[in-house]
Amino acid sequence: MVNFMKDMALNNSNFLLVLGLLFASKFSEANQKTAPKNDIVKFLGANDLLWTHSTTLGQNLKCRVDLRLSLNDTSIIFQRGHYRPKSSAWFFRDHQGTFDYWLPKDKPVYNVMHISRVGERDQWKTEEALKYQSPDNSCGVFLTLKRGKSLDDFSVDLRVANSSVDKVSQDCLDKFNRIKRKKTSHEIYTPDCQKKVQDHPELFYAFRQ
Repeated sequence: MVNFMKDMALNNSNFLLVLGLLFASKFSEANQKTAPKNDIVKFLGANDLLWTHSTTLGQNLKCRVDLRLSLNDTSIIFQRGHYRPKSSAWFFRDHQGTFDYWLPKDKPVYNVMHISRVGERDQWKTEEALKYQSPDNSCGVFLTLKRGKSLDDFSVDLRVANSSVDKVSQDCLDKFNRIKRKKTSHEIYTPDCQKKVQDHPELFYAFRQ
């Protein structure tokens, strides 16, 4: 988060307005002190295949999925892909995420990752913060910021484990709706995405759980 702030060139009034939006919470200060911290390493470690169930990015992105390739205490290597109906094919890119903290007070538990192409760690493009993590790690709500863009240019995803994507809990949906606030969202996962996986077993066989 500190690195991201250095890249911003906003005037003070807009900065404070948007910052207040991002950090607002329905919990009282007392509840925040006792609430467990979101742990992005634990969440990603529990799920080697994550679907984006719903997103504020737009409705044209279909069957978006993250496939974990490797994970350690400070970084992750993964493939992020989606299905392209016009070509009847999956499109994947290799990414790496370097873990960080949303705020200094969040230490020592990582809750953010800076995303870049593999081999371009110093040129990260987006910052993805885990804003909600279900107790069983079946779902997580991620807030994404773009490097060099305004803080109000953010998107929110509900990402769900493959084993839970067909029965997303109401609590996960409620948290997603609360964090995205007034942004329009779309459900981009459908049961047909599983059919697309079955049609291309060579891409997914190692991740099916």
